[in-house]
Amino acid sequence: MIAVCISVVTATKKRAERMHLPCVGLLVDKDNPKGKAFYTAIGFRYVGDNQWGGHSMKHLIF
Repeated sequence: MIAVCISVVTATKKRAERMHLPCVGLLVDKDNPKGKAFYTAIGFRYVGDNQWGGHSMKHLIF
């Protein structure tokens, strides 16, 4: 399952590069430290907090 997630993220990053986008971003629920750890382990970095759907989220970019 983790390999599939990494493949999806890698494909997304490559597509963003082809589209000349400055970065790829995502939100991770603040109550999901394993999710944040996964994304930071594959190269995303924390840039700030945000709200979505009434939840506090961490904004990560690559």
